[in-house]
Amino acid sequence: MYKKIFKLILENISFLYSILSCLNIFFILRKKKINVFISPEGGFGPTILKPIMLSCFYREQSNFVLIFGYHPNRHNILISKLFGENFLWLKLSNKFFPFSLINEKKKYFVFQILTYLLKNFSKVEKVEDFNKFFCEYLKIPNLPEQSETHFGTYRKVHQFINQNEKFISYKSDYFNFIKNKKNFKIYDKKCVIFIRGAKYQKDSTKSSRNSDILKSYKTSIIENIKKGWQFFLSGDVEIQEDWIKNFGDKIIFAKKTNFNLDEYNLFSGLIADCFVSTGSGPTNWKFFDTNKPFLVLDGYPIGMGWYKSTVAYKIVYKKNFKNINEIFEDKSMSYNPPIECRFTNEQQKEKILTEFLNFQQYGKVLGLSGEELNLEENSILNCGFAKASKTWREIQESILNTE
Repeated sequence: MYKKIFKLILENISFLYSILSCLNIFFILRKKKINVFISPEGGFGPTILKPIMLSCFYREQSNFVLIFGYHPNRHNILISKLFGENFLWLKLSNKFFPFSLINEKKKYFVFQILTYLLKNFSKVEKVEDFNKFFCEYLKIPNLPEQSETHFGTYRKVHQFINQNEKFISYKSDYFNFIKNKKNFKIYDKKCVIFIRGAKYQKDSTKSSRNSDILKSYKTSIIENIKKGWQFFLSGDVEIQEDWIKNFGDKIIFAKKTNFNLDEYNLFSGLIADCFVSTGSGPTNWKFFDTNKPFLVLDGYPIGMGWYKSTVAYKIVYKKNFKNINEIFEDKSMSYNPPIECRFTNEQQKEKILTEFLNFQQYGKVLGLSGEELNLEENSILNCGFAKASKTWREIQESILNTE
């Protein structure tokens, strides 16, 4: 009883806070002749992808602003600083109450209030729902974030971005500011590994995109430190591994720096020369510089092609497939029922990651192309301009042939 009352009080505090944020945005924009796009929903990835898509759409113009619903426990508030006046947060809660978000009905009500005010009492030229606008523009049923069963719509999204890459840019002022206050050494070869934690275990569509535990990367990290690599550990897990302490500035994580968590994640996402992640939100860091090499390790859904990335999927251990090519068919990108697969083990990770780091090159996607894999031209790997890890393919083929 008391718990429900307390929760209701916090939800109403969040609602009032959201109304104040809504009014603040109205007064910021009311005299501007600008195009407004609203996005009440979305995790971390869309906070990068959506303003990038708007940059591609408007090209050399900047007459737009994206208004995104801010959740303190889901978003990095500093992302807006990379887009300047083209990105505003509508704050759905205060950082002191990160889990006391307003309910869905009230959240959309706040955005309806803002839309009404901007349409009727401002000089704003138009107000569009971002998802609806781009679905109509790209002629797709929904954006990938809206459905866990329509990953095929990434084809159109990736094609659109690829055609307009030259218009992608970000403002580096804040990045340079936090770079100047760092308290650690920067090496010549820098790789960030994003660790996605287990907080989504109750949601199979999200937990399946979790990364393996940090310990499974131990051999990979140690062996490549010997080759001059510096590793940044980022993501949503707390680093508590004792072995990491032996490597000084060759392994960096948030609590080791004088950055707060948002600053650290922003810094590591932009300073790195290359990236390693599962197929979740951090893959969107790629869009700030599409020439930087990206390895999707233990990627899921199976068969997905993340934009201009080298892909090493989770290992399929049940013989659901006649041959490895069937892994790349759309039917493999399934959460219900999920494909029976597992993380690569520590030794397999070391082989895959070392191959990637040894041969990665700015502006080049490492791996086997769709043509080399004899895939159909319209395969989602091809449409993502992605390639499959050679070492992953060897491991996967041997398991399908023997287990």
